[in-house]
Amino acid sequence: QTIAEEDSRWDDLPPVNGVMIGREAWNRPWVLSDVDVRVFGEKRNTGRSRRQILEDYVCYAERLQDEYVSEGRRHNIREYIKPIFGLFALEEGG
Repeated sequence: QTIAEEDSRWDDLPPVNGVMIGREAWNRPWVLSDVDVRVFGEKRNTGRSRRQILEDYVCYAERLQDEYVSEGRRHNIREYIKPIFGLFALEEGG
């Protein structure tokens, strides 16, 4: 599905009080990047780029790892990677 096709789906939605997006948000978290514009009618997206998010996440993961090490616990690196797997979904080279 192209981005244009995906965008047109938003236009066809009736007014709703809520939606469930759990699995889609997990698999393709970037789908939420324009939620304020698409759903709430904001004029522009004030969010950060994927790169900025990834850089912040690396800092978070390093802090978390340091906490685990200082407490003498081990943490599987896969647990850090899972939440960012889909960050570049649908992007060329992603």
